[in-house]
This record gives sequence, structure tokens and C-alpha cells, in this order.
Amino acid sequence: MTPATFRADLTEADLTGADLTGADVRPGRAGTETGATAGVACAACSHAQSSHDSIARRFCTATTAGGFNRGCVCVGDPANS
Repeated sequence: MTPATFRADLTEADLTGADLTGADVRPGRAGTETGATAGVACAACSHAQSSHDSIARRFCTATTAGGFNRGCVCVGDPANS
């Protein structure tokens, strides 16, 4: 596997693959999860999505998108509490 290269020009839309046109993407305005998705495990760290704050969500999204294998910053990890 080829190591991923750092690209400073990536945006949040590049990392999530989402079309953020018209979305509220201001800092501190992260949505909360409800319903069936609240217990879904993260692809990067296997913690519940509900244990992710905005920083952990961005970190795990970038980890998955970049194909990295690195530690976890989620509050769901006892080492980070």
C-alpha cells in the first residue's frame, strides 16, 4: 500500500464527500445524532458515533479518507478521558 500524502488544500467537503452547499458549517455547530445512527460504530476507531465531538468526528473522517492507521482522540477512549 502506498502511504497517503499530506494535502493542505483539502476541505471538509473533500474529506466527507458531502455537498455542503447551503449547510451550516460554522465552528461549534456540529449536529447531534439521534435515532438509528446514534449507536453506529465509527469506521476509523470503532467507537460509537455518539462518542465523537466535532474534533473527533473530523479526525476520524480524515483518518478514514486518508487511509491512515493512527490513534484515537474520541472521548469514548478511556485513555483520552
